[in-house]
Amino acid sequence: MEKKIEKIKSMPASPGTLDGVRIPPCVRSGFCCKKFTCYLGVAHGSKVSGGCDFLRGDEPGAYACGLVIDGIISKTEIYAGEGCCSPLGNVARNEVVKNLTRQNRT
Repeated sequence: MEKKIEKIKSMPASPGTLDGVRIPPCVRSGFCCKKFTCYLGVAHGSKVSGGCDFLRGDEPGAYACGLVIDGIISKTEIYAGEGCCSPLGNVARNEVVKNLTRQNRT
């Protein structure tokens, strides 16, 4: 039985800065894994393009790597949750951020 992935409930902190610029936090929008498969996903049998076969979750904010969930790899090996390098044009991410901001106001 597949583990239920909990949706994030609050805005994560920024993982830091790069050359003085704040790195946006990862909100598990699924954007990266839907666009590209990381090298470990490919090594474990996922297709190279068209999204990773190991992406789990059913909505933005609740996506996670199945290889990490199943303990096959650690999240540090793929930098999972280490910040968002694709915030521009990432509609799913923007929706998660908007919802988290709205929740935190109430």
